[in-house]
Amino acid sequence: MRIIKGTFRLSIVIAVLAGIYAFVTAHMQAMEADQRNYELWLVLRCGEKFLNRDMSAYTNEFGNIDIGKAGCANRQFFARFDEIKEALAQARPKSIYRDYVSATPIIVQMIFAFFVVNLLGLLVWISVRVFKWVRNGFA
Repeated sequence: MRIIKGTFRLSIVIAVLAGIYAFVTAHMQAMEADQRNYELWLVLRCGEKFLNRDMSAYTNEFGNIDIGKAGCANRQFFARFDEIKEALAQARPKSIYRDYVSATPIIVQMIFAFFVVNLLGLLVWISVRVFKWVRNGFA
């Protein structure tokens, strides 16, 4: 019976740790996604200086302008004039933090960890009981 009590206590601790891990992971992903969206918006707004200019030197065969090569980004970044105009019309992009960090998946992971640890404890308890039963000659 001590195994069951210990497993229950351990499962609560592991469930809390799983919840903390799930929250921190979701938080980091949300922050990275927000940063990417903001950087994308900034690069497209930088392309404003190219709107009424000849950009044929920076245009590929599909009609996309490499505004990264033109000085707006430190890597290759293709955009169209309509994308640049759309970015200019928008205010700073809204945070998508809530899309990543939600209580439901975190709680689901905590419940899953709780049940897995308890099931493992039950398996250990059953294994010990079966071993004792076999050792005592099936009596």
